[in-house]
Amino acid sequence: MMLFLEPIRHISRIWIIALLFVFCTAREEKIWGRADEKAAGDEDNRKASLPKDDRTRAAMAAGSAVAVYQPVTTVALVQAGMGFSLWTGLPENLEPETGQPPPLVNLESVKDSEPIRSGEEGLAYCEAVVKAHQTSENVFRKSATRSLTFANLFNEPDLHRGKVVHFEGRLRRLVRYEPPTETKIDGIKDLYEGWMFDPDRYGANPVCVVFTELPTGLEPGDKLDVKASFDGYFFKKYRYKAADGLRDSPLLIGHTITLKQAPANSDSEEGGFFSGMLAVTFLAVLGGVFFLAFLLTLWYRRSDRLVQTRLLNAQASTFVMPEAGPEETESMDQPAAE
Repeated sequence: MMLFLEPIRHISRIWIIALLFVFCTAREEKIWGRADEKAAGDEDNRKASLPKDDRTRAAMAAGSAVAVYQPVTTVALVQAGMGFSLWTGLPENLEPETGQPPPLVNLESVKDSEPIRSGEEGLAYCEAVVKAHQTSENVFRKSATRSLTFANLFNEPDLHRGKVVHFEGRLRRLVRYEPPTETKIDGIKDLYEGWMFDPDRYGANPVCVVFTELPTGLEPGDKLDVKASFDGYFFKKYRYKAADGLRDSPLLIGHTITLKQAPANSDSEEGGFFSGMLAVTFLAVLGGVFFLAFLLTLWYRRSDRLVQTRLLNAQASTFVMPEAGPEETESMDQPAAE
């Protein structure tokens, strides 16, 4: 008899919990005939009976089920949770491509015309890097504002700070840095800083872009020339040290950079290419010199043989007296007059 009392006791607890849950929900929904409430208010009160945030509802339901030690009670709570749509708090197939980049909330401490500072601004920078890393390139591209230009960002940084903007130009320099320690716990392993130019519209004024994912085929280098586009948060007007002094540049933070053409050769590849061309040119010139020397040798040897032949012919010949004429013969026959 004692063997059956324990299961009966647990089953009774299940029904008591389920009835209390239904009672509280029904009371919040005002289904007990309170005629002084409007039908529209019933829906609002029903929603207020459970947390409004779907993730919070799902977490509370999961915590309730996990806290119960008896499997039968757990099954009952799971079934009740299904009836009240608790387990649908977390979407099964979350599609981030249809969302929006999360807003940056710690931008009050960001100061323009200065390098990235430590402290609160450094934390705001890490927040932007982490959120950009967790947001896909397509989300940035779809939500970017294309009407903002370099001049808008440079002259009105406070007005556009935190907005997702689009920029196109030529990537001339790309450097990899070690990411901040605060961002490594979120899975960030690389941090890239690129410098883009739009010489047709803004001359030598660059835009600094920071991202965490390197496109396929692109390698860091100091002498790049790749047409590319970038979508990311506008963080600040960033002050950097140039060859002619201090300058300011818009700083954008995004997920990656989009290439518009095949990447140009990096410094090492470019050096190897020109080294190979130099070697081929040198060998070609050297071969031409040897060929010319060979032709000159043949020509000189032929000329030398002709000269030697003439000399041999000149040495082998003998002097022959010319024949005397008739007058010379008569004068030679007559004796000289005394």
